[in-house]
Amino acid sequence: MALDLQGIKNKVFIALDGSVKHHKKYKKISHFIEWIIILNVIAVVAETFEPLEAAYGKYFDMFEVFSVTIFLIEYLLMLWIADYMYPSKNFLTSALKRITSWSGIIDLLAIMPFFLPLIWSMDLRHLRILRLSRIVRIFRTEKYNHSLRLIAKILSEKRRELLGTLIIAVAVLVVASTLFYYIEKPAQPDKLPNIVNAFWWCIITLTTIGYGDMVPVTLVGKIIGSLIAVFGVLLMAIPIGILSTGFVQNMEALSKQKRLSVIRNIIKDAFRKKYSQHLGCEVMRGAISIEAIRVALEISDEEIIKLAEGKNDFRYRRLLVFENGTINRKLCLEYRICNTEYGIYNRRPSDICIVCPESYSKQSIGYLSYCVAEMLKCSHISNEFYGEEAEITNETFNDKGIDHDATCNFTINKEYLTETSAVPIAFISWKNHLKSLAEKKVTFFILDKDSSMESDTIIISGSHQVDEKKTDLFIKNLSDEISLNITQRLHIIKQPIHSQEHILNYLSSCAQGRVYYISLPINSVIRNTFPMAACIGRAIQKMMT
Repeated sequence: MALDLQGIKNKVFIALDGSVKHHKKYKKISHFIEWIIILNVIAVVAETFEPLEAAYGKYFDMFEVFSVTIFLIEYLLMLWIADYMYPSKNFLTSALKRITSWSGIIDLLAIMPFFLPLIWSMDLRHLRILRLSRIVRIFRTEKYNHSLRLIAKILSEKRRELLGTLIIAVAVLVVASTLFYYIEKPAQPDKLPNIVNAFWWCIITLTTIGYGDMVPVTLVGKIIGSLIAVFGVLLMAIPIGILSTGFVQNMEALSKQKRLSVIRNIIKDAFRKKYSQHLGCEVMRGAISIEAIRVALEISDEEIIKLAEGKNDFRYRRLLVFENGTINRKLCLEYRICNTEYGIYNRRPSDICIVCPESYSKQSIGYLSYCVAEMLKCSHISNEFYGEEAEITNETFNDKGIDHDATCNFTINKEYLTETSAVPIAFISWKNHLKSLAEKKVTFFILDKDSSMESDTIIISGSHQVDEKKTDLFIKNLSDEISLNITQRLHIIKQPIHSQEHILNYLSSCAQGRVYYISLPINSVIRNTFPMAACIGRAIQKMMT
């Protein structure tokens, strides 16, 4: 039976690499090495006691051989798994990067003193103190990493203030040392042969240590020494205050991040799938108003703004919402689990695909397309990030305004006919995904909406090669479903698509006529989202069967 070297290598990587969250059995290996490090430090210290060295020297040597063997095995294994640590590099380059890294140098120093006497005949036992460098490995363990990163971050953030304090301290040191030298030298020339000796006195005075090996004896020298001692206390308080402030600020920011993470999880739970009686399946909520979030979670305006900051699945939208018999525009929070550059690409083993090219600028139709896809358990492709600027302004809100890079029309675009670099990469990805679905003999249903609030007409269009009988059957089925489930009176008409740059024409050339375009009245979509989605879903089911 052949050994699974890749499997073994992966387990070694998980066991030895500190950046990976360990399983219980792998944590035991990490703890074992840490204890070896600690015991080595104790052994190095114990060897300095002559009675212990005389009585247990043999055991110290045996423990040294055992420790170095463990460290050497670990070092070689680290080189073996170096390409896992640096996956973008080849084996030799990654191994070299590991050797020259800070941790690699520490690991090499830990075993080097043992092997140096084998190369040079001189006594290098004093180099065994280098084994103390292994203690640094303890601070690379997972439980200390965050604290060390926090300290490094504070030092980086406050480096200008700390540098300013250091410049002041150096200036005071030079001036005070020079004064002390010229004032005290006549009284004690043996202790002050030069200004460098005065530096020593000034440093221990500024730091309020005062060893007493050098003290002023003249009146002016004592006055200067007193002033420097008082100033030293004040000067030492400055960097402490700077670092303390930085630590408090970072801890408060960390606390806010944790609270924000908890709030996001609570809101995600509020969006969780619930059963819809109209659709006969579970669907996520479309959006939640900011007012409802503010009242339910008692969060500040600052926290509300930060909810959608950065790269996450939340975003703010100014949506048309049906409440108390009227349609109003409200600021809402939307949650979408996007998996592509343009938004959602959910491929399922089905011969149906629901397409929404304008979910970003027309959120209500985007949510309806999601509901239809969930009802039919079919593929779903939705543009969640791009649209015409005027339409984005109409329904979208964020604190940074309009992203002009996102102004790309996914419904009508000349790039459907040509291949250039004039559009975002996301649009090219969108086209490729549509084409790959078309190659699987999928029938496409493109959902869009009429922007007129007064419209009561549903427009059905088919591609040039579409089966007219199927189109008429779909219209009849949809008309029957709407008359039974929606009280609002709607008209359904069949109409051709004229623009050659339309997504319908692009899909027609890919899918050989298996494409339908459905334009829905906006007021009906907003008032009857679930019933409308159910009507479209059932009409599609009947036509396809």
